[in-house]
Amino acid sequence: MTLSLDETYRAAIRLHQQGKDREAAELYDRILAKQPRHAGALHLKGVLAIQAREFERAIALIEESLSIAPRHGLALANLGVAYRSLNRFDEAIPVLRRALELDPNSPLVLANLGQALNRAGFIAESVTYNRRALALQPNQIGLQSAVLFAENYLAETDPLALAERAREVGRLIAKAAPPRTAHANDPDPERRLRVGFVSGDLRSHPIGRFLLGALRGFGSQSSLDFHAYANSEVEDDITAALKRVIPTWRNVTGMADAALDARIVEDKIDVLFDMSGHTGSNRLMVFSRKPAPVAVSWIGYFATTGLSAIDYVLASRWVIPESEDQQWVETPWRLPDTYLCFTEPPAAPQPGPLPALGNGHVTFGCFNNFNKLSDATLAAWAALLKAVPTARLILRSSGNYHDSTVSDVTQRLRAAGVDVDRVRIDPKIKDYAAHLRSYDEIDVALDPFPYNGGTTTVEALYMGVPVLVRAGDRYVAHMGEGILHSAGLPEWIAPDSASYAATGLARIADLAALAELRAGLRARMLASPLFNAPRFAGNLEAAIRGMWRHWCAAQRRAS
Repeated sequence: MTLSLDETYRAAIRLHQQGKDREAAELYDRILAKQPRHAGALHLKGVLAIQAREFERAIALIEESLSIAPRHGLALANLGVAYRSLNRFDEAIPVLRRALELDPNSPLVLANLGQALNRAGFIAESVTYNRRALALQPNQIGLQSAVLFAENYLAETDPLALAERAREVGRLIAKAAPPRTAHANDPDPERRLRVGFVSGDLRSHPIGRFLLGALRGFGSQSSLDFHAYANSEVEDDITAALKRVIPTWRNVTGMADAALDARIVEDKIDVLFDMSGHTGSNRLMVFSRKPAPVAVSWIGYFATTGLSAIDYVLASRWVIPESEDQQWVETPWRLPDTYLCFTEPPAAPQPGPLPALGNGHVTFGCFNNFNKLSDATLAAWAALLKAVPTARLILRSSGNYHDSTVSDVTQRLRAAGVDVDRVRIDPKIKDYAAHLRSYDEIDVALDPFPYNGGTTTVEALYMGVPVLVRAGDRYVAHMGEGILHSAGLPEWIAPDSASYAATGLARIADLAALAELRAGLRARMLASPLFNAPRFAGNLEAAIRGMWRHWCAAQRRAS
């Protein structure tokens, strides 16, 4: 029996929904052979192309579909997804706004517009749209995570309210993935332990570099066996170096949550580190199942996950003072010096002389992701530049640029009261050595808030550039403080926004002293706990052992 065109189309959609992409594509092609301008078949072939990550092809197909049916909201939404996937945000955002005009209450369109705005750097607006999507469909756990992560960038968010939101999301995750209540691990407090790390960033990324710096400090006397669960197909030189210090390496990209949970249990992991939190590559649905007796949040996320199944957060007294314990579901476990360890970059250039001595003016700079440039940060920088009327400012983002990135940042600087003629916005630098050499142009680096820099702050200090930091009220806003305390530079911490400009002015008043600091800053950093891998490894192993002993003691009490 020969199917009609409409029947063939319905059959193709059923196959598509069943995940039978090849068979669905054959039917879409059969339809288009008979009716080349079939808008539905063109659109859904484009969706298949998105699913195959063939985004350029998807754009061509969906745009052709829209030339026939220009008011097809779902096609517009999928076109926006294809543009967003190629980081073409200047095209994605208008298309998604058009889709929203056609269907103002579509959770799909609201979420996709929110995510495109987020990736383009419009954090506050992205949160607004994503919250609207969640009001309509609150069980979107991935979107709940995305909103929690984004809210860390906003200075106006209350840390206690954010923690309560995280608890709500944690309960939502626990309902979907209930934790096990018993583990077969041998509760011997002094035996050799299996320690696992779950992350999507075990590569040339701050997380990969931090972990490598820490694990290189462990020697043959360690009583820990390391296992990695890499949630990304991307590998590079950092991945290769990590594989040399982590004997058991499993790539778990695409592995179902239940399967990964079973794998970790089978590997008999005793202490499992979450290094993603609510970032995009997280496996919190696995951690919620509690595959290991002890779970720890460390360096991948800088606020509470909200999950009661994660027992501890690894920190220091600087980033989680005891007065802020109420911001956490996890119990803070404070390392003695620092919760971070860095590896000296190979073949790094030597710090250059103080630029101000040759320029006749001070140059401030910030190489953090532009997403971190909150309105509060820009207001503080405006006050600083007003206090130092000859100073210049150099900005460069470590994140994505799009067509309007520079104009958007310029507009925000102008709105904050900054004389934009004194500001230079540079393109992204991909070569790491060139990135480090660019610090030769900067006298003082400026740390954004509330979302502080981490790697960028240490890189600046390593290159001889002191960093002006504002004290914060939550972990993510204390990171700069923690680094400066570890480096022995607490005088570079402004107590609040009101004193920010005065603190900066005092620090640059004596250029000879600033030049002397610059000349010795690398040696100071290398002698600090931040670069002392053996010392850090000893502290980390003691923490892991202490957590394990707590669990073993609880098992003895229960029995």
